[in-house]
Amino acid sequence: MLRTASLALILGLSSACSKASPPTIALGDMTVSFDGNPIAKLHADGRTESVGNSKPGKDATFSPGPTLHADGTIDLTKGGYKARVDADGKIFVVGPKSPEHLIGRIVGDQVVDVSGQAGVRIDGTKLVEFADGKDTAVIGFIDPPSMKRTALIMTDAFFIDQSLRGD
Repeated sequence: MLRTASLALILGLSSACSKASPPTIALGDMTVSFDGNPIAKLHADGRTESVGNSKPGKDATFSPGPTLHADGTIDLTKGGYKARVDADGKIFVVGPKSPEHLIGRIVGDQVVDVSGQAGVRIDGTKLVEFADGKDTAVIGFIDPPSMKRTALIMTDAFFIDQSLRGD
């Protein structure tokens, strides 16, 4: 499934960042909504949560997700797994006993797998999954629109996390 391919786009460990370096991941409050209902949230401290397999709506149950850090590192919910996005947009993943592995990259307003054939793009404020040049699903709409890159990173982090859990 495309989500599994997209999932494999964002994990790894980070090297130390210089204090003068701009953040690789902009943190702040952000919401992704579908049909007017929140489905995922980013908090200013980098914590994320999503409805996961729960139904969106006023009674939705949110579960904790990956934690994003300004230096580009991502703590996944599966113990020992990390992700890293470097300043150039390369995305790496590493497991508890495995070396860092390039799995994708951010190019403009999209995140793509290593083949460049599948991923997620932003069209205005809309997050869209794609494969082989065709849109496959609308994921949701981001607010605020100024956090496009962060929305791509968060979305892919959820996909990676989901694939590691086997959901």
